[in-house]
Amino acid sequence: MRDTDHVEPACPVPSDTIACRLQRLGRMQYLMLTAALETLGLHAGQEHALSALWEHGPQTQAGLAALVGVDTSTMCRTLQRLERAGYVARTPGETDRRTTVVVPTAAANALRGGLAGVYGSTEERLTTALTGAERAELGRLLQKMIDSLAQ
Repeated sequence: MRDTDHVEPACPVPSDTIACRLQRLGRMQYLMLTAALETLGLHAGQEHALSALWEHGPQTQAGLAALVGVDTSTMCRTLQRLERAGYVARTPGETDRRTTVVVPTAAANALRGGLAGVYGSTEERLTTALTGAERAELGRLLQKMIDSLAQ
């Protein structure tokens, strides 16, 4: 039995609430995604740093932390692991040599397609019981919830 097949984490509120269902779904999705990322040699969270670098180009550690939405100490640990794995390199800043700029390596760039596949298959598995219209509506509703919390 895999963790993602039958895991129903305990919830501190009634199990029929949206909050509890989102917690269970989030945990199951996290376990599924983590296992798939491991096949690429990545740990959960590292894909966010790489994606931000691909989308926004080279960044300072603080800039990357802000883009990903984590604190700088978390980003520091993430970058240390990515650097040890050969997925990022740190270079001195062009205008201020005291700063360090993070860039993805060729090895990281080679993961891009695999990472897209991992997210695609994860989404497919998550939404397999939904029709196309239901998927679109779920996406719209989730974004509405995200937007209301972001205010």
